[in-house]
Amino acid sequence: MYQLQSVGDMLLYFYSIIHSLLDTYLPYVSVVNYSTDKPWITQKFHQLIRSRQHAFHTADMDHYRKLRNEAQCLAKQLQSEYYGKKIDHLATSDPQSWWRKTRELLNEPVASSYQHRPLDYVGQL
Repeated sequence: MYQLQSVGDMLLYFYSIIHSLLDTYLPYVSVVNYSTDKPWITQKFHQLIRSRQHAFHTADMDHYRKLRNEAQCLAKQLQSEYYGKKIDHLATSDPQSWWRKTRELLNEPVASSYQHRPLDYVGQL
């Protein structure tokens, strides 16, 4: 690097070394998230499911059963941790946001589904 004459050449040499080290020790990893995934699904869980399915398709049933049990256990653990964090956060919030988030977690509509009777209907009674 010190043998190079211009600052631009030194900078390009420095960047090339940094990029080669980054490519070696921190390689680019593409992550695919699907819109149908639950919010608690992680990349590790996806990898476990892929391994389980590969074992199933290659008829390695002992390995498949082992991976199936691991996947079920991990799914329960991830789901429990996700909803546990959501509920812990609600304990410190005001009641309105608590009920809004609770309905959201339960997939219930936020707005009331109760329909009021129109005023002209009351007069007909």
